[in-house]
Amino acid sequence: MKSVETLLILASNRNPDYDGEEIDQHLHNLGWWTEQNLVISGSFNSVISSGTLQLIENAELRQDVADWPRYLNSVITLLKQDFDAYTNVMQPYIRRHGYLAQIDQHFQVREGYTDYGWAPVPYSESLRIDHSAMLEDLQFVNLLTEQLWIQREVKVTLAELHEFLDHEIDVIDSELLRFK
Repeated sequence: MKSVETLLILASNRNPDYDGEEIDQHLHNLGWWTEQNLVISGSFNSVISSGTLQLIENAELRQDVADWPRYLNSVITLLKQDFDAYTNVMQPYIRRHGYLAQIDQHFQVREGYTDYGWAPVPYSESLRIDHSAMLEDLQFVNLLTEQLWIQREVKVTLAELHEFLDHEIDVIDSELLRFK
């Protein structure tokens, strides 16, 4: 989200002295994805579908457990929408108007990720282009704006999910205290 925001700020400034390296770095960062392993386990599904859910005495907790798939599916849908918008719309635009090998020169191992020892894609300095023209293209700015809208919605939904889970943990903790 940070790179999308930064590129939008650069585009709104209409500065003829864009830092090409900074633009390339942010264009590269647009392609980073965090894999979200949000799945509903088989045992969780069996509790919901088998009627075992009725064994949970706390009505609020029972309802929340039943609602869990809905929460999770909304997050999965938004993450997929974010990924699809990038791969099916933004990436083809960058492919048409940019030099991917040049952008790849800004590959950096992100914190928490493994360095696989990959070297940047070879590229020709003679083909080097100034990607700042993208920042002056209304279509690109609109694509960035759409991407930001989706990413904001993902962020809000993940925050709501986090709040939901925190509440569920509190309810479960209070239920467990009843059995001590």
